[in-house]
Amino acid sequence: MKFLRDESGHVLLFPSIRGRHFHSKQTDATTAATPDAPPEPIRIELKGSLLPPTQHCRFYCQNCGEQILLPHDKMGMAFAGPFLRKIEARSIGAVCGACAHVAGFSLFRGCYGFDTRNKLVDVAPNGKTALVDWLKCEEETCTFPLPLFLTTEDELIGERAKEFAASWDWRDLECTAGHRIKAPAWIYDRKPYELPRLLR
Repeated sequence: MKFLRDESGHVLLFPSIRGRHFHSKQTDATTAATPDAPPEPIRIELKGSLLPPTQHCRFYCQNCGEQILLPHDKMGMAFAGPFLRKIEARSIGAVCGACAHVAGFSLFRGCYGFDTRNKLVDVAPNGKTALVDWLKCEEETCTFPLPLFLTTEDELIGERAKEFAASWDWRDLECTAGHRIKAPAWIYDRKPYELPRLLR
């Protein structure tokens, strides 16, 4: 408060205006906000996969040259160190999503399907990867079955698995010993097909 005296000696009191806010009677509707109104939420649009990158095996199709990406953990860590592997396989079979060509691939130098371009990379997961079959060659005494992996958008079960496999190109597939592998008999079997367990 301020104390002032007029000519007659009377004390005049003036309230302090410090800290007070005066608003104009004409306020813009866009700037006026009521104290009860919640703030506008901040919207952030994310593009691409929301999943964090994981370790994938990157192979190249021997027929068309397209990349084949398979998550290493879904393959039983086949190309990891001895203490991390859940399956023992020097090479694996895979299906190219672009041309449906089936071939063998490996990250181990000197093994069937090895290519210097094949490597482990970190990418976001896409689709579902499953072990389709343990493929056996024509040689009855051979003990090197080839695990066949496939990545699809939907679950690969029952008749759907047979429809996919019937259209694949099996001509160049071999086991790790170099014996030819034909298309498996379950493709033409009338019984419903079931995917094998990964860690069998």
